[in-house]
Amino acid sequence: MTAQELKAVVVGLVGVLGVLGCIAVIAWATTKGVRAYERVAMSARAKLFADLRICPGPTAESCGLDIVTYHGLFLWFTQTRQECFVHRGDALELLRRVLRFNLTWGMTCYGLLFVPFLAGLAYWQGKRRVETLAGAA
Repeated sequence: MTAQELKAVVVGLVGVLGVLGCIAVIAWATTKGVRAYERVAMSARAKLFADLRICPGPTAESCGLDIVTYHGLFLWFTQTRQECFVHRGDALELLRRVLRFNLTWGMTCYGLLFVPFLAGLAYWQGKRRVETLAGAA
């Protein structure tokens, strides 16, 4: 093998390693960014229940709600479902907060196509459930 051929092989290897290194850095940065976004979204999701009277289980004053939240970034999308029991006086406020969360955090990904419809439908159904339970009491 001549010196020129050896030089060409070394340059080729350095180029391949450089490309692989760039791909690794991009993957690492993307993973870190998605995890940071997830932490911020979960923090915002936890604030949905702040200052509300959450019941540990079904009681006479509570209303059972199925809460579905949507968040994501570009092609990554998360749907979280949770059943909770909240005091009837706070149920509509929780539904409003969930709707606002979904229309804010769910619009940063491909969910933009269907999140407004699903979030509005969930709000409407939850509101009807709360009003039905309030009328029965």
